[in-house]
Amino acid sequence: RGNSRSVPMGGVVDQVRALVEAGHAEIVLTGVDLTVTQVETSPVTLAVTPDSAAVAKLGSNLVGQLNLVLNEIKSQTAATTTTNADGTTSVSGGVLSGDSTVRGLADSLSEAGSYDIDNVSPSTIGINVDKDGVFSFDATAFGAALAADPAKVQSMLTAIANRVAAVATTASDKYDGTLTSSITSDNQQLTDLGNKIANWTSVLADRKAALEAQWATLETSLSKLKDQSNYLTSALSALSGSSSSSSSR
Repeated sequence: RGNSRSVPMGGVVDQVRALVEAGHAEIVLTGVDLTVTQVETSPVTLAVTPDSAAVAKLGSNLVGQLNLVLNEIKSQTAATTTTNADGTTSVSGGVLSGDSTVRGLADSLSEAGSYDIDNVSPSTIGINVDKDGVFSFDATAFGAALAADPAKVQSMLTAIANRVAAVATTASDKYDGTLTSSITSDNQQLTDLGNKIANWTSVLADRKAALEAQWATLETSLSKLKDQSNYLTSALSALSGSSSSSSSR
């Protein structure tokens, strides 16, 4: 008969007994408070009503987590402007500005939290989104909607949570999630670049050794050439001096 029910205590006991007889070792009545105030000789009924505060907190937490993820994506993709020493400005993108997977994730999360459910807007239960894509939770509107139709509100809240969870799973699945695949691809590229750098380091080291050997050979040759030049200069000077002496006689 809906989310608010009155059940005879005897009926609850009978159901619990049946579960125990069926082999259940523990029975948990989630969200149920039992308070004994006095002994009654007449039949006692158990009233079960929804915990409005707990449901509202679930809605508020969902909105808060949505904003947390979206703000993180925004901060990692936002462009920054800096002023250079000469007075000009430079614009640089965020770490993930060029990543279409991340931008797609932000769009999917926004859609999951804001799109209609059975032609009914989430704003009717206090979940709103502004022009900048920031979500907000209107506790007053949520409480009014919950009081008017608890089943409808809980159904919408569950649908929104399921859509958000589906987006998160699609992105983060450890085998084929979109973000997982993107991270794997980036890591592979880093590995490949590392291998190329290592290969180039080896090639450059060999080239350096070859050049050093060539320079050493050239320096040796230049040293010999210098010695020969000095010898020739000395020889020519000696020869010139000898010729002068012969002429003066």
